Parts: sequence; structure tokens; C-alpha cells
Amino acid sequence: MLPQLYPFQTPFLDKNLYGDVLGNNRSSSPCVLFLHGAGQANRHRFLPFREGLYQQYGIGSCAFDFIGHGETGGELLSSSLQQRTAQAQHIIEKYCTDCTALHLIGASMSAYTAVKLTQSLQVASLTLMVPAAYDQRAYTVPFGDAFSKILRQPHSWEASDVWGILSTFTGNVHLVVAALDNVIPSDLIDRLYQSVSHPSAQCTKTVLADSSHQCLNFLNHQPDALQQLISDTAMLIG
Repeated sequence: MLPQLYPFQTPFLDKNLYGDVLGNNRSSSPCVLFLHGAGQANRHRFLPFREGLYQQYGIGSCAFDFIGHGETGGELLSSSLQQRTAQAQHIIEKYCTDCTALHLIGASMSAYTAVKLTQSLQVASLTLMVPAAYDQRAYTVPFGDAFSKILRQPHSWEASDVWGILSTFTGNVHLVVAALDNVIPSDLIDRLYQSVSHPSAQCTKTVLADSSHQCLNFLNHQPDALQQLISDTAMLIG
């Protein structure tokens, strides 16, 4: 099946969130939402991943640009982790309305967002790529100096609420880890893995041996590694 992208924009507070649905028609209600990371990230970095899922397995998806990124643009400093969760939930409620089993794929900062969404939504599985975790105190703090000050505290991620959330999550989790990641400590990854402890849940891990934290750039230039991730994701989605 040839992938078709159907762009959209939707009001959120005083902004418009820009994104697209990849599927067989404009009214498709995909059950997979891709959430990009921070920095210079945007939804387009996921496109080869999304196209592979659709062409090979018929799995449609949705992705959008958070405020401060990509086509959505705007001032990043006006946003926060809490607002990123709200933006993602808005997109789900508007474009994944007919979805019976929601699957979230989040990279870096948005791996945390994906986990937070399980508190308010029925989520079937999580794919967490080079996943970050944050001190609970940082959740409502706008991005900027105050936010960075919390993150600079040694081992601030240990005070995250993500451990407790994952311990009650009943779906499956796939961790995608970069062996050369100089942003996410290995101790954080180990604790994420151990936190998936509900009897009905299973956690698997893929290590990208030659990748830095910029794992999507790596995957988009390594077709074999990308193909393996596409296959693993399709199996997780079922």
C-alpha cells in the first residue's frame, strides 16, 4: 500500500497545532501516535518509520509538531512538560477517536509524555526511544532557566513519577536504546526496564549499537536497523 499523508491543523489554546495522518483516507482514525523529542526535533523525522509501518503492515499513524517545533512553531518557553501532555491528548481526542487500542511511540522527552498519557488514557503499548525521565517538580515549570536548574541537579531523574506509573501499566513496553547515548544514563534505562512490573506487562529492549542520542537520524540512514524496528513495532501492535 502506498502511504498518503493528510495534513491537518487544529486550534490549541492560542496556537494551531500542525500535524498529519498517514493512512488510506483523510478520515482515517489511526491507533498509533508518534511523539517527537525536544531540541530541533519535529514530526518529519519519523516519516520513514511511519511509511514502513503502513507499506508493510497497513498500520496507519498520526504525528504532530509540539508548540515550539516544526510547522507549529511558536515560543518554546511558553510551553512545559505538562502542556506537551495536554497537546498530545488533544490530538488523540481529535484524530484517534475511533481507536480501540492506542499505541504511543515517543522519543526522548516525549517518551516521558507517552508514559504520562497512560494515566488518563487507555494505552495498549509504549515504544520509548532513547527515553528521558524528569523530576516531578519539573512537570509544570515552563521550559527555560527554572526548568533547566531542576534538570541540572545530580540524578534529578531519580525523583521522577515515571517509575510508579510504569509499575501499574498493563500493556507492553519496548525500549529503544542508543549504545552511544551521552544524554540518557544507563542507570535510567535499567530502572525503566525494572519498573515495568505488572503481571500482564512485558518489557523488551533493543540496543542500537552504533547510535548516539539522535537515534532517528541513525535509523534513517541504517535501513536494516530501521527495518528491524518496524518489524518489532508491528509485532508489538499486533
